[in-house]
Amino acid sequence: MRRRNNGEGSYRVNKKKKQYEYYERYIDNEGIVKRKHIRATSREELDKKVAGWKKQLAEGTLKEDKRITVAGWADRYLLIVKTTVKTKTYDHYKAMIENYIKPSLGQIRLERLTTERVQLWINNLVEKNELSPATVASFRRCLITMLNVAMKYRILTYNAAFYSKPPRMARKQPPVLTLDQIRNLLAIAAKDDFLDVGLVEPHRREEFDVFLHRVYFIALFLSIFIGTRRGETFGLCWSDYDPENRLLRIRYSLSNHNGVRTLEETKTAHSDRTILLPKTVCILLDRWRMEQDAYARTWSGYYKNDLGLILPNSRGNIISYTNHQKRWWNPLKKAAKLPEGFRWHNLRATNATLMAAENIDIKTVSERLGHSSPEVTEKYYLGQTGRQIQAADVLEKIINNVTIAEAEIVNVLDAENE
Repeated sequence: MRRRNNGEGSYRVNKKKKQYEYYERYIDNEGIVKRKHIRATSREELDKKVAGWKKQLAEGTLKEDKRITVAGWADRYLLIVKTTVKTKTYDHYKAMIENYIKPSLGQIRLERLTTERVQLWINNLVEKNELSPATVASFRRCLITMLNVAMKYRILTYNAAFYSKPPRMARKQPPVLTLDQIRNLLAIAAKDDFLDVGLVEPHRREEFDVFLHRVYFIALFLSIFIGTRRGETFGLCWSDYDPENRLLRIRYSLSNHNGVRTLEETKTAHSDRTILLPKTVCILLDRWRMEQDAYARTWSGYYKNDLGLILPNSRGNIISYTNHQKRWWNPLKKAAKLPEGFRWHNLRATNATLMAAENIDIKTVSERLGHSSPEVTEKYYLGQTGRQIQAADVLEKIINNVTIAEAEIVNVLDAENE
């Protein structure tokens, strides 16, 4: 008998079961390596089955194996989406699937998964695992998305998770700061003595410490008055700042994957936006640029801001979220007595609330925060619209109301230089 080439499969006779059998490894339409096992009572019948199966495989009409489990599909789903989402998003999907979806639903055949079974899974996560309703709702959304892809690939005809109900969630308004709280927060943040609370002797300030404190203060100021996300704030570049026209383009965000910090595109396409800045913000940025240049000249062998970041660390590299959170933001929150549960991200909600309180329309607020989809012709030149000009003027008014006017910004920076 002729020796078969690789990929032709293997035939065997099962004397115990009195069957002819065929085995072959193949790659399906999604690039997944699988193993096919065909049985028949005669060699002629087996050859017909094998020929029919190979024809379907060549034509791409091969029917999916109905025995695939939820766990098996979850693994394939992760392979499918790996190159279509950000690394951080992929890691989040994988963690939800491995830790919460597979352990409870993984052994169930995909076609036999019912809405009732999904609902019991949701209820158990809330009641027995003591997870928050919001967290469980995110697991449910992940499962719905995973099954939707299975329907798209014609593996399923019914999404059992879609008809399940998410856990009831209490509506919580994100905490926001009042004008008095903003005034107090900026006053405390402008000085760095809050970092010495609890110390026997005040911490000695090196020039590197002063530089980093200045970076954090400006990041706080920008987050309050232009509403950028934390990753967007620390991802701002000088090349995207147009002082003459008071424009700032927000197109990068910080990413921290496995300890490696990089600049990535913003969270969504809508987040890539250009906003018109209040005048005082421009004054602050212009003053900061001069000081950053002076620092770079003094420490030219130490400081390398190759990315042209507006807010780098003292070496010119990307800021560490962990250092910012633990060494500066947490002590500042405590010193300023901010509301319980207040996060850096709530500064965006504060910005939106301040503008809404001054009757800025929601569409303009959304544009500035990167939440809506502006028209293509306005995408890069939003500052030319009347609504954007109005928004910038209102923010200028708010800045003045919290006593951080032009002269005071200069005083704060000059005081830190002394």
